Amino acid sequence: MQKKGASAAGNHRLTDLGAALGRAQLRRLDAIVDARRARATELREGLAELPLELQREHGASNAQTFGVVPIGKAGAGEALIAALRARGIQAGRLSYDLTGLPSLAGARGEAPVAGRLAREGVALPLHAELRPEDTARVCEALRGAHAEGVW
Repeated sequence: MQKKGASAAGNHRLTDLGAALGRAQLRRLDAIVDARRARATELREGLAELPLELQREHGASNAQTFGVVPIGKAGAGEALIAALRARGIQAGRLSYDLTGLPSLAGARGEAPVAGRLAREGVALPLHAELRPEDTARVCEALRGAHAEGVW
């Protein structure tokens, strides 16, 4: 008989220090969210002409990430991440397929969208300290990677 809570899973508790930092950030929350949303809008507009699936506005008041999925070339996600990093852009994987985690091994069903995002999705920089010229540089790097045939 397995003890309740004995299976592997994440530890989602917040330390006292983390809670103190979070509480201090609450005073700046509106400004942080507004800045992220403005940068996300700039990315969406600056990348509209490229063959990318862009992260849609979903009505949430906070934009934590901005992701794109290259269209037209299977497996282009990793190549695009490498091309952006070579241009000095801190890009990474957009997501992970959580259904592949050992702690969720017994979960039922498939998650094809999560799998596709894990394989193909690219997370672009999006934080409150980005400036409009930074998002313009990200857009230019993506245009350059596309012009070079990365996808």
